[in-house]
Amino acid sequence: REIGDYSFESSPYGDLQLTNITLNSLLTKIPEGAFKNHMVENLIIPSSIKSIMSSAFEQYDFYDHSTLKNLIFEDDSQLTEIGDRAFFATGMSELSLPSSVEKIGKDAFTGLEGLTKFTIGPKVRELGDRFLYGKDLREFEVDINNKYFTVLKGVLYSLDMRTLVKCPDAYYRDYDILNVPLYVKTIKNGAFAGWADYDQNTMGITLNLPSNLTTLNIDENFIAFTVSEINISGNSSFTSVDGVLFNKNKTTIYRIPTTFNSDEYTIPNTVNTIYDNFGFSNSRVMTINIPSSVSSIGEKAFQTDTDYAFETINLYSNDSLAYDITSFEIVNYGNSGDLQTKQRTINVKYEDLKTKIENMYIDSLFTINVNLLEWI
Repeated sequence: REIGDYSFESSPYGDLQLTNITLNSLLTKIPEGAFKNHMVENLIIPSSIKSIMSSAFEQYDFYDHSTLKNLIFEDDSQLTEIGDRAFFATGMSELSLPSSVEKIGKDAFTGLEGLTKFTIGPKVRELGDRFLYGKDLREFEVDINNKYFTVLKGVLYSLDMRTLVKCPDAYYRDYDILNVPLYVKTIKNGAFAGWADYDQNTMGITLNLPSNLTTLNIDENFIAFTVSEINISGNSSFTSVDGVLFNKNKTTIYRIPTTFNSDEYTIPNTVNTIYDNFGFSNSRVMTINIPSSVSSIGEKAFQTDTDYAFETINLYSNDSLAYDITSFEIVNYGNSGDLQTKQRTINVKYEDLKTKIENMYIDSLFTINVNLLEWI
């Protein structure tokens, strides 16, 4: 009648990989990590289950290990809670939850492929950050009896419309523009994050944010989301120029959209800080020019696949520049080729900075070419 936490957890590349699991009908809870990293294809959840805890069926990645395709809940389900990352990277194309569900945790359902619409059930009252995302998700619906959430043109909001909860990842397929209503005060963590489209013919949405917005949760938004412009003006904390997001006085540059409409961008010389994830998952800007005013580059600021973005970085900062190993790191977008073939060129003005960057990436699988140029 009981299973312990992580009882049957497997290593991602272990020899024991279960493909079928039959759950006892006397179970009332599937505990944390119980079947983590198994390659289950079909799963039936007994009606007796009331809670599916964190990482219960989490899978290792969105590619080789994303195997769960059919998730079925028995009739008369008693399920009320689905924990954080419970079905992380499971890759389902269909998903219908029991009407008894009240809580869905952070990153509970991720990596879904083929799922175009998801319905928030009548009793759902709590949704974690990025509770559900997938590359084909185009709209949310809310059960007419739900007292906590509502939708407007497929976007999910709190019932009072003061919080934008989640914009579907594939919203750009149906809409060119999203005008966030004036009464929205908060953009929830992960509302504009999840799964970006890296097809270089894709244009993202133009996102117009209201001037009276008070909470943007910038650390968790506009990351891996298909957007071409982020526009805001008259706000006390944020502003934008040409669709790029800054703080009010333009000393910090927060985010360049993933599908920005030019292959080159020059950061204004008012900027001294390039924020964490500034260009993360970008798929358009091949060359970026960084002025001497910049003294700090955040984590993952230019972490991209160089087949798509930031192949060349022209860096005018001096050798006291602050950055870390993820700032210029190269990654693969999906299965876009061997990481060992990826290269980035960073042109710098100072010998000491050239040496520091070279030493930082000397043991990396990818190649960072650092050139010393005498720029005026």
